[in-house]
Amino acid sequence: MLARDLTIGLAEGDPHEFEEVGDIEADAEGNMYILDRGARSVAIFDREGRFRLAIGREGEGPGEFVSPHRLAWNGEDLAVLDRQALRISVFDRSGALRDTWTDPLWTSVFELSSVGDDVLAVERRALRDPFETRRYDEVYLNLVRPPGEIVDTVATWVDSSVVQVRYRALAARFGGPGLTQVRAPYGPSGVWDSRGPEILRGFGGEYRIHRFVVRDGRAHPAGDVSHDFPRPPLHAAERESIRKTIADLDERVDLDPRMPIPVPRLKPAFARMIVSGDGARVWLRTFRQGDPRLQMWDVHDCDLAYLGSVSLPREAWVHAVAGQALYAAARTALGIPHVARYRVPDDLAAPASGCPARGDGS
Repeated sequence: MLARDLTIGLAEGDPHEFEEVGDIEADAEGNMYILDRGARSVAIFDREGRFRLAIGREGEGPGEFVSPHRLAWNGEDLAVLDRQALRISVFDRSGALRDTWTDPLWTSVFELSSVGDDVLAVERRALRDPFETRRYDEVYLNLVRPPGEIVDTVATWVDSSVVQVRYRALAARFGGPGLTQVRAPYGPSGVWDSRGPEILRGFGGEYRIHRFVVRDGRAHPAGDVSHDFPRPPLHAAERESIRKTIADLDERVDLDPRMPIPVPRLKPAFARMIVSGDGARVWLRTFRQGDPRLQMWDVHDCDLAYLGSVSLPREAWVHAVAGQALYAAARTALGIPHVARYRVPDDLAAPASGCPARGDGS
């Protein structure tokens, strides 16, 4: 298991307490940029964990946030996605506001990632069938550049939100009384990330990653890479849990028998993707671990050759990997949010030759 070498937000007398850690980025010097959704600001710490300054505050004016959601590098600047305000605020590293991006075509941007001097904004648009019986979400991976112009759509796919699966959550959304949401494990979903000139996209149904290279403001397919790692089966108890969840939904809303909800037999090949800050490593969270208290991550080089696997505590939510450091958010048993930094072994962190450089000034 990776060794933790720094914790922020838990020490006795710690002057900085988090309300809700939404995202984390780091620069080449090891400075940490931590988005606190509850405080509606970005707290900056040096590599030793000392607080330096905060960016933004609650509000609707320039440099203020209504619902800050994600961070991404935009060249040497830091971009902050405000999900409710539908805009991206760009700050320099001293905290000064440099630019604000928005576009009237945006409807629901919920993820952000860096692609050199552009960003990859992930948008979800709601669709309905002609009979209004079922809602669908169409997901777009859009390449965006100042002042918010969508210059290319890298990929699209449709999610049905009658049973909308994201990572390990089975969610159901219905009309009438509103949202019904329950949780059951192990549904495959689309994952993505980007660094430097490359965008990576994959689905957990198989161990395959599709690659795109950005040139001249467009994303060009660059092939895909797959591995034959076996997908672990769901245990009988896990399958029974999903069956009970579906039966409970059926009792509440009378699901359409013509659209049966399948119970998966295999767990996804992977559930999340993180590309390291230098673009040299691709991390994929898998379900092959034997210890239920841990989570397992496969580590690949930039050509997606498998290098090895590491484990982390199950409660750690990984946000970023940069150099020899992995940054994660977690909560204690009492619900106290904090940030943990873990040391990545040399053989997994060392940059590989020929890998794309990150667009963060490193």
